[in-house]
Amino acid sequence: MSEDGVVSIAELLSQPNRKFERASPASELELQMLVDASPIDLPHDYLDLLRYSNGGGGELALRPLLFYPYEITYTIELLQEKPFGDLHDQFFIFGSNGGLELIALDLRSGQPFPVVMIDPIAGEDSAVEIASNTRQFVAAIGLEYPDES
Repeated sequence: MSEDGVVSIAELLSQPNRKFERASPASELELQMLVDASPIDLPHDYLDLLRYSNGGGGELALRPLLFYPYEITYTIELLQEKPFGDLHDQFFIFGSNGGLELIALDLRSGQPFPVVMIDPIAGEDSAVEIASNTRQFVAAIGLEYPDES
């Protein structure tokens, strides 16, 4: 825990109740490569997530229920090749649910960037906000979606 009482991303995701398969942490060189390739100032919580796990995946207590963060090399490839066309102009894509939904920062509303899920086939109109910022999003990683029945 930091001096201001905020739990670090590593401490948060290391809690025993979290169901998240951790990958190797990103190196500072990899992080710098991503920062240099990014068209935006990346949120610190997202960079701290990569410092904890560059890839991996698991439960998510938000729709779409699962989260698989992209490794830095793949995220940079997406930024350079833009396989999802115009989506790349409005969203910073950094993961998926392991299926159809992409997980991205919504660049249309400014900082702090909300986190959205997007159906890449349906396009930008399918974007649904799932967290108001990256801290709220990261706090839901590794936790099961609440049963609302």
